[in-house]
Amino acid sequence: IEWVIDPLDGTVNFTYGVPITAVSVAAVVDGRPTAGAVVDVRVGETFSAHVSGGARLDGRAIHCRTAARLDLALVATGFSYSADLRRSHGRTVAELLGQVRDVRAFGSAAIHLCWVAAGRLDAYIERDIKPWDYAAGSIIAREAGADVELPCPENADLVLAVHPGLFDELRALVV
Repeated sequence: IEWVIDPLDGTVNFTYGVPITAVSVAAVVDGRPTAGAVVDVRVGETFSAHVSGGARLDGRAIHCRTAARLDLALVATGFSYSADLRRSHGRTVAELLGQVRDVRAFGSAAIHLCWVAAGRLDAYIERDIKPWDYAAGSIIAREAGADVELPCPENADLVLAVHPGLFDELRALVV
């Protein structure tokens, strides 16, 4: 077991006093997250999951939203620290804006993934983030019923979490 810990997800938010930050811990086996917990520090909510155990918010089962159509989907994203990658992803998001209900960027990958799990968001996309940013949230989103794709060379380092019914359509727009 490898432990992947992010003691402060949402570092820029914290630095600027924006109250959206999280602490996340994941157990990873053979490169795959198998259990995780994310605490939304401001709200005091705890999201958790383990393989085949479902996802929970403060101990209650949660499930991702069943978005029927992409044009009604609320999508979250974040942006790389690299200016070149921010510009590139910005172009992708600009194109996406015409295809979805709206796009939000709250500044915490872990919280974005957990909000997909809880049905507060329909999808989350981001490039150029680190395993400590997504390890715990990705197992929580997956166990809540979302399709989750983690960074790999074939997807240009994309993290994508979305209801299975919209996965292929959204992925085609952002990869």
